[in-house]
Amino acid sequence: RIHEQDALSILDVKLSDIGTSNDACCFWAHECGFDAITASPFPGNIAALWASCSARDLGLFLLCLMSNPEADMFMKARLGEEYAYERIAREIESNGITGAVIGATISDEDRMRLVNTLTSRLVLVPGIGAQKGSFGVVESFGRRCVVNVSRDVIFSDDPAARARSYRDMIRDIVS
Repeated sequence: RIHEQDALSILDVKLSDIGTSNDACCFWAHECGFDAITASPFPGNIAALWASCSARDLGLFLLCLMSNPEADMFMKARLGEEYAYERIAREIESNGITGAVIGATISDEDRMRLVNTLTSRLVLVPGIGAQKGSFGVVESFGRRCVVNVSRDVIFSDDPAARARSYRDMIRDIVS
């Protein structure tokens, strides 16, 4: 039913496994009608996972800099002159992967680093609403953003009105 509303269906599975397990997840995500999945880049098999997704016309959003503050110990680890999240963003950009998961709660400094690295891919933005993230990521990446607002909508007294309110706020920012 979600496709009847012209909306994307993204399986937020944060896939992080070996090739055959990834293939099975991609197969079932496609069979169930999802448009894209989320995955962790840390197993290192990014190219193989992207090939598996592409073969099934399935988008892939790699975790880049999450809204979860505990993830910083890994995402902000230094890899030489850059942070791990910058390396992930470069991999997404250079491999033509659908996009990156970048939380709305990130700092302005991190956001600017990503704006300079991730220049053409989509950005899945969690963290607006219940997590109190800002619209800074949406302002920086504009129409390339896919904004996810869940808890603040579904636990609202009037979910439809709350969803429309967010839609209108986002539309005003990217217009």
